[in-house]
Amino acid sequence: MKQWQESAVPSEHSPDSKVLSCSIGICQGLANEFDSIDDMIRRADEALYCAKKQDRARYVVA
Repeated sequence: MKQWQESAVPSEHSPDSKVLSCSIGICQGLANEFDSIDDMIRRADEALYCAKKQDRARYVVA
């Protein structure tokens, strides 16, 4: 993440920030621990939105 922040890629069209940021949601576990691929994607998506709520340039592991 530090390299991403140091790049400071301009974000001309964003009302929130002058540079791009990256938030990531990660789903971790064994395949048999999930009901389906959709369940895995849902958990990663929930982690992504949790990261976004915390602030910019974060990652959350579900």
